[in-house]
This record gives sequence, C-alpha cells and structure tokens, in this order.
Amino acid sequence: MAQGNWVQGGSGYRKYCWCAYVDVAEVGRTDTTVTYRVTHGYGTRYAIDCYANGSSSAGGSWNGSVYSTNNSGWVWVQCTSRDVVLARGNGGAYNHTFTGQINVTGSFGNGTSNASNTVTVPCRAYHTPHPPKNIRAERLSDTSAKVSWDVDYTGMNGDYPWSTVTVGVVKNGPGKFTDVGTVSWDTTSHTYNGLEPGCMYIFSAKATGPGGTSDYGVSAPAIYTTPTALGMLEAVKAEAAKVVLKGHDAPAFVDSWEFQLTTDGRKTWVDADVDASWEDEEAPAGTVRYRARAVKSGLKGPWTESNEVTTICPPLAPFIRGVRAAYATGSTATLEWVPNHPDGSAQTSAEVQVTTPTGPTTTTVDGPGTSLKLPTGTKGLYSVRVRTKGLDEDWGAWSSAAAYTVADAPQAFFTDPAADGATLRAVPHAFTWKVADETGVSRQYLSLCDIRGNLLWSGTVDKDARSFGLGYAQHAFVNFTPYRVMLTVTAGSSLSVTVSRTFRTDWAPPAKPSLNIFVDERLGCQLSVFPGKADSDDTPETSHFTVSRVLPDGSTLQLGSHLAAGEGASDPLPPLNSEFEYVAVAYAATGVSTATRVKTTVASRAVALNWGAGAERSWLGHYLKKGSSRKVTHGYKMLHFADGGEGLPVSYGINERDVKDSMDFLLLDEEDYKSFLEVMNMAGRFWVRDLYGERFRARLSCSVKRSDGAWVASCDPTWETWEEPANG
Repeated sequence: MAQGNWVQGGSGYRKYCWCAYVDVAEVGRTDTTVTYRVTHGYGTRYAIDCYANGSSSAGGSWNGSVYSTNNSGWVWVQCTSRDVVLARGNGGAYNHTFTGQINVTGSFGNGTSNASNTVTVPCRAYHTPHPPKNIRAERLSDTSAKVSWDVDYTGMNGDYPWSTVTVGVVKNGPGKFTDVGTVSWDTTSHTYNGLEPGCMYIFSAKATGPGGTSDYGVSAPAIYTTPTALGMLEAVKAEAAKVVLKGHDAPAFVDSWEFQLTTDGRKTWVDADVDASWEDEEAPAGTVRYRARAVKSGLKGPWTESNEVTTICPPLAPFIRGVRAAYATGSTATLEWVPNHPDGSAQTSAEVQVTTPTGPTTTTVDGPGTSLKLPTGTKGLYSVRVRTKGLDEDWGAWSSAAAYTVADAPQAFFTDPAADGATLRAVPHAFTWKVADETGVSRQYLSLCDIRGNLLWSGTVDKDARSFGLGYAQHAFVNFTPYRVMLTVTAGSSLSVTVSRTFRTDWAPPAKPSLNIFVDERLGCQLSVFPGKADSDDTPETSHFTVSRVLPDGSTLQLGSHLAAGEGASDPLPPLNSEFEYVAVAYAATGVSTATRVKTTVASRAVALNWGAGAERSWLGHYLKKGSSRKVTHGYKMLHFADGGEGLPVSYGINERDVKDSMDFLLLDEEDYKSFLEVMNMAGRFWVRDLYGERFRARLSCSVKRSDGAWVASCDPTWETWEEPANG
C-alpha cells in the first residue's frame, strides 16, 4: 500500500489528519499479460466526517465522506477496486504506475491527497526456439566448407525468437556434434576452415534464444574431402600374364578406384584393366608398373605407384661376388652369385662353369642355392661363370667370367728386432726383414701401432726394400712404452702376408751438461751451457738445453729453453749475498734428459735497483750506517662483542700485509749522483734486491740532500706483488 500526502490541521476537538492511498496486487498472469487488482481509498487518524470525492487511474470515481469515529489510530477505508490487465514486455520488463486522488471540500478538513504505486511488469514468457531448417553443407576446398540454413524464428513479440545460431560437425561417421562456430540470429551461413583430406563431415545447427537452446536440426547430407593416397601399392605376378595388386593403408571413404600402368619406365601411362578384385588378368609383357588412386564424390586423390613386375622370361646374367684375385694353394674359396630374374621368379637351378689349368668343368646346383666351393688344389689360372634358370624353361645368360689365381702364399719375417719384446735404446731404428715368394713382390706396406692396436703411422715401402728406419719423423716415440710394427707383403700373385714384431723403448740419457756463470756489472748472471762428456758409446747426442734458477719454495724459474751448445741465458735478478742454485738440463732427441745443478752466490756491497721490461736498467746504492728500516703492517678487523671482554674488541686477521722500507744511500761521486737523479725521475715500479738476499717489487719515493759535505739519497720502497721481468 502506497500512501499519499497528509492533509492535516485544526486544534482541540477540531483536529484532522487524513491521506489517500493506492494498493496494487497481482491476481493473474498469462504468457503475455499480468492482471493487477488496484484498490483506492483514504485513511484518517481522528474522528471526522467531511464531504469528499475521489478518482483512480485504474478507473472509477467516488463521492462520499471522509469519516471516522476513532481518535486512537489510523482507520483505512477502501473507496474503489478495479482489476487491470497489462501486457507483458517484449524482450524486457517495464514499470507501470497507478495513481489515486481524494479531495475534501467544505468548511472543515479541506485539501487534496495524491497517492501513487509503481509495479514492474515482467517480460513476456518465451519457448525453446525452433532449430534451423533445411541445413546445407558445401565443400569449398579440402580445408573449408560453407554451412547454410533457413530461419524458423519469431520476433521478440512472438514465442520463438533467436539470439544466436551454433554450427556443429561430426567427423568420419555418426556421433556427437562438436560446436565449431556461433553467429548472430540474423545470419544464415558459416564457413568452417577445419577440414582435412580423406575425411567425411556431417554438419548441423542449433538455435539459442531467451527460451533456451534447441536441439540440433536435421543434419545436412555428408560431404567428403579429396581421398588420401594409398600407403603402399604392391604388385605381385601371380601367373605368366596375371598381376595382382594389393593396396595398403587405403583411405576410409572411396566410391571407386582408377588404375593405370606403364611399360616404358613412367614415360607414358595408360588405363589398366583391373577388376574389382584388383587383378589384371592380361598384363602386358615386359616390365610393368601400376598406379592407383581413389575417387570419392568426384574428387580424385593422388596416385600411388607400385613396384615393377615382369612377366615370365628367361633370366638375365647373374651378379658374381666373393671371388678374390688370388688364393693360397689348398685354401678355401667360395663363389656367390645373385640371380637376376626380371620376372621376379625364384631360381630353380644354376650352372657353374669353372675353367681350371686342366680344362673346363660344369657343376649344376639344384634349387635356390647361390654359392659353391671353388677348386684351389692346383697352382695356376682359373676362371668361373654362372647362369641360372627361373620359371621360364630356358636358361638365362652367362655371367661375365671371374678370374682368380692359385699360388703358394708369400713368406716374410722380421730380422731386426729378431724377437718380440725387444728393447730399443734409441731412434731412428732400422727395422729389417726377409721375404720369399716365387711370383715376386709387388707391394710392401709398413705400419706402426700402439700395443692396443691403434694406428700411429703407416706408409708404403719400396717393393725391393728390406729395411726401413722408424724415428721421430714418423711418430713422437715415448720412453718406456711398448709398440708393434707390422709389415704387409703383397706378392706378384696378389696374395699377401702380414707379420708383426713388438718392441719397447728404453732410451739412454745424454751426457750431463756443464754450466758457466758470469756476474755482470748490474749484479745479474750470464749463463752459458755446454754438452758434457759421454759415458759410453750408447750415450745419445744432446738435442738442446734448458737453464733454470731454483726459487726459495723449491720451484724453478726457466731462464732459457731449446738452447744449443754454447748458447746462454740471462738472469737479471739473482738474490744478493745469499746462496742459490741453477739447474742445466740436457735433452736427447728421444726426450730423455739429464741435469747438472750448480750452487753459487752473487756477492755485493750495494743494494740493486732494476727497472725496464726485462730489468735491463739498474742502479747500485751503498748504505749509510744505520741507513735502512722496514715497517710491516698486517690487516685485521676489530669487532666488539656484548658477552664480556671488558668492552675491548677482538681482532681477526684478513690476509692483508703492507710492507714499507726506508733506505739511505751515500752517493759516491757526480756520476753516482746523476744516476740516482734518473731513478728519481723514473715513474713506475722497480725491482729491489737488498744485501741479505731479499728481492721485492716496489714503487719508490725518492729524495736527495746534501749532508756534511756529501750527497745522501733516500728511498722509501712500498712493496707490491712480485712479478718476473720479461725474458727474451
């Protein structure tokens, strides 16, 4: 119930307060209408009796009195009641407002009260839509199809409107439709781009609207794409002029098949008379190849070709294999052949003709066998040929004759080393051998392998040679290592023999070298190396030398390599006033070496400063008394902890060290003074060697002053990481 505006006033026993009202209730509904009962009246709080009239938008008017004898609460009085039928909305709900009015006229309680009540009229009811009619499908290509239909819907003011149409498809047979596209209600076709060759497709469509979704309509007749090719076409000759075709992996949907054949190697194709059983009863003579393709709904698939078959004819010459050029007397020789039957028939028999030194003999092999033992008992020249027979009654052609020789096998053996496991003291070494064969030697082949058989070197040796030197030109031999040398001798008969010999390397060392040491004016050492005296005749010559200095940690610093006799090396930074050691090593061509160790000391009363890429520049300084000092600082971290320590920190080393020296020198003369000025003006790092064998890399801070009538030089070296000078 909706109340209107209040009309009130007066006082005492003449107070009044009243209003109009409108009440709406649904009392009936159909698919297209709603019936509302609209009541219209007034309400008053006080006992009054006033002349009044009223009206309602639902129809009807009223005349009477606004009357009540109750002063304790509202009293509601119905004046009119009407049933109103409203049409339901098409496609949506809408609002409708009912109004009512009460007027009081006269001398008491005059006024007008207007009331209104709004209801929402629901959308009309819809039914499940009809499905599309007359559904059609058209193949556009092997990848796309067009689906069309006729509409069967009403407008929104009818019972069966559409919102969308959905197309469905079934691939390769009856089954459940799969939705593949949705279009709006006013569209009558859809293009589907998911076709594949060799398939069948059934299309349908369904409609969706406010009333739900229809079933799929009556499906369109099936459409087909171009058939796929056979997986394989096999041609089998069943009789002399009959060929049976067998297809494998055929396409699923086929109306018919087309067959063609060629007898000229695919140059021309003609239609083949192949029956429903895929048999050609009158195949043409010769070599025939077929091809077949499927036809469906007028669409022709790709051709698939068969193998070639040949109608019955005599065999061609077989192929001989397995015959070598020569055999040793009494050895086993086997002939093999491959039948060459163009008609595809199996071998039923074969004839083998062998011409021996005493004349020809013929052997018949019955059945499908394709091998035969050959005679090798008598020395001489042989030849052999073969022919075969298939289904045809005639023998085939003879093969080409294969010739072979039977002779005594050659003999060979090594004479140096004379036995396996021999020891070689040096290389190159001359390996010698002997050969015996009545037909002469046509080829010799020598190879070197490791003991596991891996080839290290190989080469052809002159056929008349009976020795060959193996050395570093052929392989980098390793000491204390076993090897195998192999010789293959091929005789004039083409027979060959392979012999081998194992040996082991055990080189003798060269003579110990001698080392000359000379200290130059820069307090560097100049070294010269010479070969020593051989201890025996087995002592090999020295190939080259190396020279190194032994460092304090026991490692070595190489100063010269691949030095010849009399050549030398330079050591610009040996320690001063501290014994050290040089090592000279002599190497033989075999790689075996021997060493000489020489201890020496570079005596000096001066500190040496060197600079330049190879430490080739130097200055020698003489200490003043009390003229040097050193400060070493180690890095650490100081940390405070809360658990005791009386508030003092704990230190932890961090593997850092700083070293700074201070040196004072007396400059002896003007030349010494000028040389030190060069050191002062030189920016960069220096090598410093003090009087006690210490060597370090440092940057220098230098100064010079006049004191007591003499020039005094000061250097403050700050140490850096050591770095060797360039060598050579």
